[in-house]
Amino acid sequence: MRIERKLKRIFKKLKDTRYTRNIREMSYNNLKELIKTDSNMIIVDVRSPQEFAENRIKFAINIPVYDLNREASRILPDKNRLIVLYCQYGERSKKAYQILETKGYTNMYSLKGGIEGVI
Repeated sequence: MRIERKLKRIFKKLKDTRYTRNIREMSYNNLKELIKTDSNMIIVDVRSPQEFAENRIKFAINIPVYDLNREASRILPDKNRLIVLYCQYGERSKKAYQILETKGYTNMYSLKGGIEGVI
């Protein structure tokens, strides 16, 4: 019985971290280069509309992380299109990455350090 409980705890921990281990990150310098060369890319700011209004990366669209689960399929119909996610410091964009990954999106990056790493 004890071994069963230990195994359940171990598998639960593995399940909780399965996406955070595989999050691909991109530097702002790489993003700047991509903006110049890839017009098909989508930059998604996952912060609140208020934060988005204060400052944002040029060409970004705003889908708050709390709306992403509901709005992703409608706003981002192509699950193979390159998507770069960002927030203030990089944590919400990692959560957004996880949400999109569970929905079948395959070509994503989280901006390393968020917008704070840019300004």
